[in-house]
Amino acid sequence: EIKCSDVTRTLIRERLVEALSKVGGEVEEMEKKEQVRACDPVEVAVAVESMLFKNMGPSRGTKAAVQYRAILFNVKDPKNPDFRRKLLLGEVKPETLVTMLSEEMAGDERQRQTNQIREAAFAKIPDHSATVDQKSAATLECDDQ
Repeated sequence: EIKCSDVTRTLIRERLVEALSKVGGEVEEMEKKEQVRACDPVEVAVAVESMLFKNMGPSRGTKAAVQYRAILFNVKDPKNPDFRRKLLLGEVKPETLVTMLSEEMAGDERQRQTNQIREAAFAKIPDHSATVDQKSAATLECDDQ
């Protein structure tokens, strides 16, 4: 049953169902299509929302609200069919969503872009280890006097 006594929880479930229902039209491989047809978006949405509520409480709390928003954003994101499919097929379990970061929910392409940006940023950071060692030595010399 998608509806529950809490209007906000029902709304979250409905949004999840709406997003998860798109997976059938996004999958191209026949084998995956059959797997998707065997999954019930309503059942998955209820399991996801119930697990979030059980572990985080109502979506109105600050920390919980951020996580609920991140999940809904990534599930509904038209550029993130991978995450929707993984969630519907059970490759991403509802209990793991509670602790997932937004970047972990991002699609494969977005994760590659993020890693490239991160690597480029680290490559630009100069190596200050020699400078730090020289400063430490100078500090030690001053302390000895």
